[in-house]
Amino acid sequence: MRILFFNEIENATVTSLNGSLNYPAESIYHVFLRKRFKAVVDNDMLTITLPAAVDMNCFFMAYHNISSGTVSFYDGSLAFIDSIALSAPGDPFVSYFDTIAVRRITVDIQSDDAAVYVGGIFAGLYTQMPEVLAGFPFAVNDATSFDQSPGGQVLRNQAPALRQRELTFDNLGLYEKIDLDNKILDLGIAKPVMIDLFEGNEDYDGILYGYLGKAREIENPGNRYTVKIQLNEAR
Repeated sequence: MRILFFNEIENATVTSLNGSLNYPAESIYHVFLRKRFKAVVDNDMLTITLPAAVDMNCFFMAYHNISSGTVSFYDGSLAFIDSIALSAPGDPFVSYFDTIAVRRITVDIQSDDAAVYVGGIFAGLYTQMPEVLAGFPFAVNDATSFDQSPGGQVLRNQAPALRQRELTFDNLGLYEKIDLDNKILDLGIAKPVMIDLFEGNEDYDGILYGYLGKAREIENPGNRYTVKIQLNEAR
């Protein structure tokens, strides 16, 4: 399990070639994933420039209609480092790579639709989480409201069923607990991040754009620690 606790794109200046004024480029790091960037045509190039070079080893995209493209990385002197080919990328999409120091990212994107869009782009250093205790429920949080008459007629205001995961990290040593707990406390509740629950096994449970739904719990049975967190899907 991997979590990108801090998205370096939040510190960036973002521009586009064919962007719509109604769907600005800065939307790619808005906390609302569905507040998307959208071009006026089927292709565009986003240029993401950071104040200084920072270390990265992962790149995520979510809520998009991209059919093909290329993600290119540039160092502190804006010299080309490496690229990722986008060929029918999944949604969400993730690519992991060896750590590189990046100051600029360009994202060339093409869609089969009339206008290309992307809701969120995320990059930085992921945290490799401890092993999750097996057997957690695949719960959903459904905020649909409805009224039912005595005769059984139902009126509803449907809301999406959003994933909810209660995860337990068991049998942690003191320093494992401290490292994990510091990241969780720094993040705080209700700040969405990218979470790859089962790396490379999205059929089991896909990448989650989600947040800590409540404060973490810590137990200390003997000399080992158990940390429990709740992750709620966001959009």
